[in-house]
Amino acid sequence: MNGQLTNGAENWSDSWKTFSNGLFYFAAMSGFLTPGQVTEYKRLHKGASSEKRDRIKAILMLNSGYSQSEIAEVLLLDESTIWRWFKLLKHSGIHALLKDKYKGGIAKLTDDEIAELDSHFADKIYMDAKEICAHVLATFGVHYTSKGMTNLLPRMGYSYKKPKHIPGKANLEAQKSFVK
Repeated sequence: MNGQLTNGAENWSDSWKTFSNGLFYFAAMSGFLTPGQVTEYKRLHKGASSEKRDRIKAILMLNSGYSQSEIAEVLLLDESTIWRWFKLLKHSGIHALLKDKYKGGIAKLTDDEIAELDSHFADKIYMDAKEICAHVLATFGVHYTSKGMTNLLPRMGYSYKKPKHIPGKANLEAQKSFVK
């Protein structure tokens, strides 16, 4: 399967309508996918992430005759999203529709600075992310928010453990008699 639309693709223009302001929309359509494509898309749906599943469901629902607004309502999406996914499928195929284009951001700290911070954690224990942010700002001159730091720490292999409260002046004898 090459993922390209066939079997009626030459009649795409029959399903396109134009508003008086020049904007396009597509009317409810069905049968633009071949049975083999429907089977392939259902197979792809089983192993896909939830976002990709929504994309596949939208295309399959369009193929079944649901309108753009009905699909948007069912999947809790904007009609423009359904439109964009359909255009992407039409022009580039299913693999382009399912391609994840997220690239992520650029790290604020270099690999060497992260390694230095990691070795610093061996010597000092911090109780909250604000303290770590202050240390990073003082040491490396890089500003992190608490949320940014709590996102960085798991990537470094750290997890948050809530401290347990231990009474400062515990009476061991009173505790033993309470347990009995």
